[in-house]
Amino acid sequence: MPKINQGDYTDVESVYDYGSITTEHKKLVEEIIKILKENSNLSTDDVIHNLKEKFKVDLPPTLDIEKSLWHEFTKDYRLGSSIQGHIDTIVDNKKFRNPLISFTADLQTLDKMLIDFKLKFEELDEIKNNLSKKDK
Repeated sequence: MPKINQGDYTDVESVYDYGSITTEHKKLVEEIIKILKENSNLSTDDVIHNLKEKFKVDLPPTLDIEKSLWHEFTKDYRLGSSIQGHIDTIVDNKKFRNPLISFTADLQTLDKMLIDFKLKFEELDEIKNNLSKKDK
């Protein structure tokens, strides 16, 4: 609902204008009615929960890109990236929005990044092998 300013009052919420319902609004109402009919055997709380989830009223938290392994490995490279959307996913029995990331880079940057990754993995593999030899 639109917020209006009336003198000393701020953030006064105006009354919804039911005369301005668009075709999209009507489709939404019809979809909600259909869902209510299909879920008449569920409790009101369950139906409310399902509606909020379906229409993304209460969104689950988004996984933090900066805490990801991807970010840790790629943060030092000139990669252009943007979030294209989200996929709902479960982590430790909790629902999260998992970002779909699109990235771009020139070929030389990608080649350098992969060479660096290869060297890091070889280094880790060597450390692992040395530790294994010491255990014997």
